[in-house]
Parts: sequence; structure tokens; C-alpha cells
Amino acid sequence: MKIAQYADTDKIKIMHKTECGFCSLIKATKCMLSALDMYNKTAIEISSKRTDTPLVDEVALREALMNSILHVRQEVVTQIVRNDHPICSG
Repeated sequence: MKIAQYADTDKIKIMHKTECGFCSLIKATKCMLSALDMYNKTAIEISSKRTDTPLVDEVALREALMNSILHVRQEVVTQIVRNDHPICSG
């Protein structure tokens, strides 16, 4: 699994890149969650008390990651069962 932060919307220049792979799915997921937490900027408002607000809701971000992992895995499993995946052409 990989995560990248691009400099602009044209996706040409990568500012930061993190790779979380070659390990168990659980370790890779924990690595991705840590990376997403690092990339998710926080706005800080200081008045009578300090308020930290992340750019993207952390729960929604975590759910989006979990959904992407689960749906990709399901597609691969379905392809293997149907013998449509490249590993089946062996």
C-alpha cells in the first residue's frame, strides 16, 4: 500500500510519499493510519481556549481507508475465484 501527497491537483510533483507494504495487512493498515494522521493537517484556533480541527474528519478518513482495503481485496478474491486474476494465468 502506498500514500502520496501531491503538490498540486495535476499530480505531477509528489511532496511526500509513504510505502506500507511487504508485511501483514494489519501492520500495513497501522502504517497507513499513521501516515494519514501525519498528512491530515490541523487548523488551530486560539481564543479563550485552544481548538484543534483536522482538515479531514479522522473517523471518516479511517473509514475511507478501511473501505478501500476491503473493497480492493474483495475484487481480487472475486477475480481469483473466477480465474480472471493475473496470478491464475501462471
